[in-house]
Amino acid sequence: MDMVERVARKMCALDGHPQTIQHEGKPMWASYAEEARTIIMTMREPTKAMEDAWGRNSPGGSNAQRDWNSMIDAALAEPPHV
Repeated sequence: MDMVERVARKMCALDGHPQTIQHEGKPMWASYAEEARTIIMTMREPTKAMEDAWGRNSPGGSNAQRDWNSMIDAALAEPPHV
C-alpha cells in the first residue's frame, strides 16, 4: 500500500466512513486521495527539529532536507492502487 493510500484510508476512517464502501465507483478512501497528496506535499519541507534529529542520527555527509524531500517525492510518485 502506497503512502497516499495509507493517508487517504486514515482520513476516511477518521471521518467515520467504512473504507471499502463504494463512492462513485471506487472505494470510499479513494475520494480522499487528492487531499492526502496535498497533506503529504505540505510535509515536504522538514522542520528545524526534524533536521536536527536527522543530524544526530545520520551518517556523515548526509543532507537532511535533500534526503527528506527525496523520500516525500518518492511517496508522491507511487502509483495509486485504486
